[in-house]
Amino acid sequence: MTRPPGYVALLTVIMVTVILTLIGVTAAFRSLGSRQTELVGSFKQQSKYAAEGCLDQALLNLSLNNTYAGNETITYPESGTTCKIEPIYLVTSQKILKASSQVREASTYLVLTVDAVTLERISLQEVRGF
Repeated sequence: MTRPPGYVALLTVIMVTVILTLIGVTAAFRSLGSRQTELVGSFKQQSKYAAEGCLDQALLNLSLNNTYAGNETITYPESGTTCKIEPIYLVTSQKILKASSQVREASTYLVLTVDAVTLERISLQEVRGF
């Protein structure tokens, strides 16, 4: 039995096409995964900035009114991002401020400890949740 002319060339072209298609599909999925990771990182950064902004707003409110209790939600009109200031607690000579923000699937929860009298920052921590 003889093979028709060009049989080997046809098989070679088919195999090369399959290999190149697989390489292209793999590259596309890697690129998509990389883009998704980058997007989630961007959302996390936005949520962190919003939570930090909430803490700054709470500190400003405390400096203007020492009895400010927190427990409010702030919306940033430029981005439509919201953040929540939790109730403020007094522990010995320190005030504990908590703020959170969520941008899509990225969340940030911050806890700021300040001196109750001077409002000097003592520590800032990001935690998993309240």
